[in-house]
Amino acid sequence: MFDLLLLSLACYRITSIVHRERIAEPLRRLIGYDGLSYPDNFLGSLFSCFWCLSVWCAGLAIILYVYFPILVWVCAVSAGAILIREIEEKG
Repeated sequence: MFDLLLLSLACYRITSIVHRERIAEPLRRLIGYDGLSYPDNFLGSLFSCFWCLSVWCAGLAIILYVYFPILVWVCAVSAGAILIREIEEKG
């Protein structure tokens, strides 16, 4: 059960980075993102949908967990910190 929580937090964090954060902007531009919209193709559909992208990022998180578990921990702890901040701001 703990592994599921760890991987879920890591998946959320990886998906967030790829989907909307500045650090992954070169990757999004590589698939055709122009800053406003994605191309009308498979990759465009994948990257524009957080839910769709999270499926692939879950696979990445599992691979990282097997080969580089420290990276999964880093992503999960980061996601936890973000969620705590979100809760504090709403509370």
